[in-house]
Amino acid sequence: MPYDSIVGHAGPIARLKALTSRGRVAGAYLFAGPSGLGKRAVARAFFEELGAQVQVLERIEDKRAAPRGVIIDEAERLNLEGQNALLKTVEEPPERTTFVLVSASPALLLPTIVSRCHTVIFTPLSDEEMKRFLKPLKLDEETADWTAALAEGSPGRAKQLAEGVDDLRARAKELFDSLVAGSFNQLVEHISRVRDQEEARRRAREILELTIFALREELRSRETGAPPRPAILPQALRLRLLPLEPEDLADRIRGLMDHARYIDANANVALTVEDALLRI
Repeated sequence: MPYDSIVGHAGPIARLKALTSRGRVAGAYLFAGPSGLGKRAVARAFFEELGAQVQVLERIEDKRAAPRGVIIDEAERLNLEGQNALLKTVEEPPERTTFVLVSASPALLLPTIVSRCHTVIFTPLSDEEMKRFLKPLKLDEETADWTAALAEGSPGRAKQLAEGVDDLRARAKELFDSLVAGSFNQLVEHISRVRDQEEARRRAREILELTIFALREELRSRETGAPPRPAILPQALRLRLLPLEPEDLADRIRGLMDHARYIDANANVALTVEDALLRI
């Protein structure tokens, strides 16, 4: 069956199956949700269920093709001219043609386009569904749990993380050791030596994201009573965070997120990371 290989998204799939069985297929759909969830895979399965030929249009600037099933990936990247052209098509779609717009940021689409689409909302996969997705990758249990936690319910991100998971975990250990010691000279020096500015920003964002995950894990543990996952929050780092009240942890998370935005705004990368970590 078309949907059998897809992990999760039981709600959207059930809705699409019901529409297909009743013969009430619309001319256009908007599959909305964060990147990497598998929206495009569900769209392909949907068209397979319909017996439709499929064409995927990625980052297009206009539309001219009209096969029976058209997937427009990252639809929010269309410029205004392209969106206006698409609007005319979804208003009067060619006979027996269905469009699926896949978007992680539907707010960037023209409201008139959204209003003419049947919106299907996709949400992150559950922990259990992520474990099922990661099982074929043959990761050990701790690595799989760590990868799933960092992916935040996104199969696409989990697959990407798994490809370099050993190196990433080594960098995470270096970061956590630095946080425990309260000394960040080595981390800052590593970033300062990176000549490619975009790579330096990527490494800086990674450091801040891993730190945010650790602080969120402590908050989650306090709220649920469940012990923190050691791969996300090592015991030594947790002991350092224990004196902080939940409000303090939340403030520090917000501060880290602010510093991540500074990095994207072309601030001095190394100094921004150092300042962010000194505030933990």
